[in-house]
Amino acid sequence: GSEMCIRDSHYMDADQPSHAAVLAERVAQAYFALGRVETLLEWETDLNHAGVIVPGLLCVCAKIHTDRYQYAAAEASLSAAEARYEESGDEDGMADVRIQRAMISLQQGEYRKAVLRVTGVVNCPGIAPGLQGRALNILGSAQLRLGETEPAIQNLEAALPFYRAEGSAYALSQ
Repeated sequence: GSEMCIRDSHYMDADQPSHAAVLAERVAQAYFALGRVETLLEWETDLNHAGVIVPGLLCVCAKIHTDRYQYAAAEASLSAAEARYEESGDEDGMADVRIQRAMISLQQGEYRKAVLRVTGVVNCPGIAPGLQGRALNILGSAQLRLGETEPAIQNLEAALPFYRAEGSAYALSQ
C-alpha cells in the first residue's frame, strides 16, 4: 500500500523521494482523517531528511503537532509549507497556514492574535469550504473567549454549513 511505498522501501530506498512526495501530498489529508498520524509524522521526517518539501503533508503534520502542544515543531512545519505555497502562489495553501497559526494562538491563549490571524482568511472570497469553516470556527472560539458572545455565536453557526459540506466527522466535532 501507500504506507509501504513511502516509508519502508520502494520510493525512498530507490532514492526517489520526489515520487514519495507526490504520493504523500495526495494521501496526507485522508490519512489524517483515518487517524494515521504516526505514519504521517514518519513521512515528514523521512522526506525532510531527503530534503523534499511537501507542503500539504507539512500542514497536516502541523495540525498533529498542534494537537500535541508541540508548537515549535508545528511552526517549523508551517514555515516550510508557507515558503513553498508562496513560491507556487497557492492561495488555499497560504490560507491553511494562516488558519493553523491562528489555532496555535488560540491554544496559547492569545485570542486577539488568533482573531487577527484568521480575519483575513474569513474575508477572502473563493477559499475552499473546509478552510472557510475552520477559519470561522477559530474566529468564533477566540471571540467567545474574549467575551464577544454575539459575534462568536454568529461565526460558530456560520462555520457549520462549511463543515457539513466537507462531510468530515473530525471537522464537525471541532
